[in-house]
Amino acid sequence: MEQTNGNDRPITLKDLIEALTEAEARIEDRIVKGVVAAIDERLESLETRLLTEFHRYGERTDLRLKRVETAESTTAGRVASLEDEGRFTALELRVIETEKRLRKLEEGRK
Repeated sequence: MEQTNGNDRPITLKDLIEALTEAEARIEDRIVKGVVAAIDERLESLETRLLTEFHRYGERTDLRLKRVETAESTTAGRVASLEDEGRFTALELRVIETEKRLRKLEEGRK
């Protein structure tokens, strides 16, 4: 029994090659679409993880920056208070005098 191509005529080698070529193209198309879909899914997952980690890093950095700003503000306030009261200048003078005494003692030991 001979196979036919739907026109009640025998299938030729040309018909068989065309059918196989079409089938191969459909199979390749399915494979490519599957691979592309898998890559898209992996990229989306990777993108989500990266964005999540960047967000976490940004939150931690913001907290650190707020702490530094608070500490700087507190320090600036303390220094201003010392300067206003004249205590800072007095403290500087005491440190300078102490350093002079230490140098004299060190020179005396030599």
